[in-house]
Amino acid sequence: GSDVVAPESLVKDEADNFLNDMRYQLAQQGFSLEQYVQLTGIAMDKLEEDCRLQAETFVKQRLVLEAIAEKEGLEVTDADLDAEFENLSKMYNQPADVVRNMFTQRGQVSLVKRNILMEKVAASFEAKENGISGVIATTDEETRRILSDNLGMLVEKINANGTCRLQQIGGSRP
Repeated sequence: GSDVVAPESLVKDEADNFLNDMRYQLAQQGFSLEQYVQLTGIAMDKLEEDCRLQAETFVKQRLVLEAIAEKEGLEVTDADLDAEFENLSKMYNQPADVVRNMFTQRGQVSLVKRNILMEKVAASFEAKENGISGVIATTDEETRRILSDNLGMLVEKINANGTCRLQQIGGSRP
């Protein structure tokens, strides 16, 4: 098995973040979480458990990625953050400071930083011909395999805010 242990407090915080983000996304579509649960027929405790399981995986991946970033001397600078908010401002079609405030109010600046760090780690892997095993030889085989198999998906997932998946309700939104 994997030797990466996800501390329960981090898992709980991340699961709460996932649920809060779901609430926010639903509110943008004019629904409450409670309405969503009724409409989809998913039990609330099942939803919470899904978020908890996803949070556990997410925390393990984050710990491994942070270890790699540290080993590689990768960090997120203020300039990186400014550039990312500029990119996001184009995506949201809002000024960068408005987008920054939105992420700050939602407590998601750390997600943005994690996203940047993950992209740097991914770029660092791509730059190394010997791939992931040479980067973090200290990590057990299973974690290396999971990371090398899922790196692209991981980056995509985090780019999508790393949220518990929302089943589509009604009309689709961009």
